[in-house]
Amino acid sequence: MRELGSPPGEAEVLESLGELAERAGRPGEARRKYERALAILTRLDAPKAARLRDRLDRLGQTG
Repeated sequence: MRELGSPPGEAEVLESLGELAERAGRPGEARRKYERALAILTRLDAPKAARLRDRLDRLGQTG
């Protein structure tokens, strides 16, 4: 998605990778993916950024 020039697509892929890492019990990897996705969505002023903030908050409580 990055090569295609689609920041929203890149953020979506990063979030999906974060979900997979979280489900696999790798919270550190999940956090890194979510943080990268959040940075993109924040630059885009996208409403989906709130969902990623919630995921990161939840990881902070469990990890």
